[in-house]
Amino acid sequence: MAVTIKVNGTSHTLVHKGSSGVSTATVPDVCKTPSPGGPVPIPYPNISQSSTLANGTTTVKADGGMMIAIKGSEFSASNGDNAGTLGGVKSSTFMKESTWILYSFDVKMEGRNACRLTDKKLQNHGNTADMAGELQMAIAVQTLQDMLCECDQQVQPEPDDTCPLLGAKKHECMNSKISQDRSPVKMVGETAYNRKTGQPAARPNTRMRLIGEPIHQFFRRIRGNIYPDATIHDDDGLPARFVEFKFQCPTPVPTRRGGPPSKGVAPQFWSRGQLSRTRTLGSLQRPPITVEPKLVTNERCPA
Repeated sequence: MAVTIKVNGTSHTLVHKGSSGVSTATVPDVCKTPSPGGPVPIPYPNISQSSTLANGTTTVKADGGMMIAIKGSEFSASNGDNAGTLGGVKSSTFMKESTWILYSFDVKMEGRNACRLTDKKLQNHGNTADMAGELQMAIAVQTLQDMLCECDQQVQPEPDDTCPLLGAKKHECMNSKISQDRSPVKMVGETAYNRKTGQPAARPNTRMRLIGEPIHQFFRRIRGNIYPDATIHDDDGLPARFVEFKFQCPTPVPTRRGGPPSKGVAPQFWSRGQLSRTRTLGSLQRPPITVEPKLVTNERCPA
C-alpha cells in the first residue's frame, strides 16, 4: 500500500502496518547455533517487516485504517536467524522483535513520537541493529513498475527498430523518468559499478554505445563493469536494492537486423549469470545489501 503521509519533510514517510516496510540488520545477528561439538556463534541476517507491527496506534489510523508505528511499537517477529536456536550472544533470543531507537522529535500520535522511514532500529530483541532503518522499498519497486508501464506505452516501435534498439529506447525513457522522480525513497537510473570493488565506476554510466564512439573503445569502456538498471538508496544515499528492467518485444518487430519478427510472447527473465552477478555486487556494498535484486517487466502491465 502506498504511504501518503510525510513526517518532518519530504524524505521521511510515516511507518504503518500496511507500508510494506522492511527492516534489515546492518550488523550481523550473531546467534549460538547447535553443532556436534557444542554451541557455535554464527552471524546471520535478521529481517523484520511492517506487516507484523504491534503496539501501534489504536484510534489514529493512516492510509485506509492502518495502525501507525509510534514510540514503543515493534515489528513483533523477524527471520533470517532461524537456525540460531540457542539465541543471540547478547539477547539469548532468535527471530524476535525489532524496536525503534529514533523517531520524530516533534510529531506525535496518541501522545507518542511517530516512527518514520529510515529511523534506526534494534533487531532480535536488541541482539543487533538496523542503522539504515526501515525501508519502504516495495513502494519504490511499485513506482518503478508504474514508470515501466508508462514507458512501454509511450515508446512505440518505429519502422527501422529492432528489438534491442526498441528496448534501449524504453530503457532511456526509464532513466529520464527516474531522474525526474520526487518520491520519498531515493532512486537512480542505470549506474556503472566496478565488478571487483562494487564501487561506482569512473567511466560513463551508460551501456549504450555513444555517438561516434569506435566499437573497440565501447567494449573497453564497459569491460569490468556491471550496470543495474536502477538502484534504490537508503536515506543516507547508500545502495539498498538493485533493480533490472525487461521489456517483452512486441510483434512484428524484428529480433535483429534482417532477423525474424518477434512473436511477442517470450517470457522475461534474468539473462545467464546476471542475477548471480547482481547478488555479488550487493554483497560488495558497505553495508552489504541483503535484499534480493528485483526484476521488473512489462508482463505485469495492464493489457
